[in-house]
Amino acid sequence: MKTDTSERGLERLICTALTGSPCDPDAEPAESVGERPATYGVGWIPGTPEHYDREYCVNPGGQ
Repeated sequence: MKTDTSERGLERLICTALTGSPCDPDAEPAESVGERPATYGVGWIPGTPEHYDREYCVNPGGQ
């Protein structure tokens, strides 16, 4: 297995460590229905760029 040393590979490792899933935006089609990944010890839940509030620099939990 080849090691992914790209920036995307690093982002996947970080996101997987924090949320339990690789957080790939194109992993599932937008219209698919399914459960959110379970939160793990650190409690991070992946969000989407559409929910990010640039004025206040926060993600208000956009479920």
